[in-house]
Order: sequence, then C-alpha cells, then structure tokens
Amino acid sequence: MQSILYLLIVSVRLILMVWYLLFIVSAVLSWLPNIDNAFTDFVFSVTEPVLAPIRDLFDRLGVSSALPIDLSFLVVMILLSIVLKLL
Repeated sequence: MQSILYLLIVSVRLILMVWYLLFIVSAVLSWLPNIDNAFTDFVFSVTEPVLAPIRDLFDRLGVSSALPIDLSFLVVMILLSIVLKLL
C-alpha cells in the first residue's frame, strides 16, 4: 500500500514540475513577438485555463490595472512552489 501511495505522490509531483516548467515557458513566450506554431498553442492551451480566472479576479479587484506586469503568473508560480514543497 505504501508503494502505491509513494508512486502516486511521485507521479503528481512530476506532473506539477512539468506544469511549472510550462508556466515558465509561457511567460517567456509572452514576451516574444507573435510566434504561432503548434508548440506555443500547446503551451498556452495548458497554462491559460489556470491564469485566466486569476487575471479576471485581479481585474474585478482593480489590482492589475495599476501594474505593468501580470500578477496571475506570480500567484500561480507561488502556489505551485508551495504544493511542490509539501509533496
């Protein structure tokens, strides 16, 4: 039973680490001029469903309009870091 739980935790950790890297790639790609290919479409399709609700929340709170950076990315990266440390 412990080996199954360990395997599950390691699998979840690996998925979260890959997701973490995809968020970093997404941040870098957002600074580049219009690059439109299958890879960027994949990266944005994986990361935007998480970032969009946080952006909407910040828009409703009026937080993001005063800042030139995307705080939703920072929030997601902090949350993923915390979860990865807890696993």
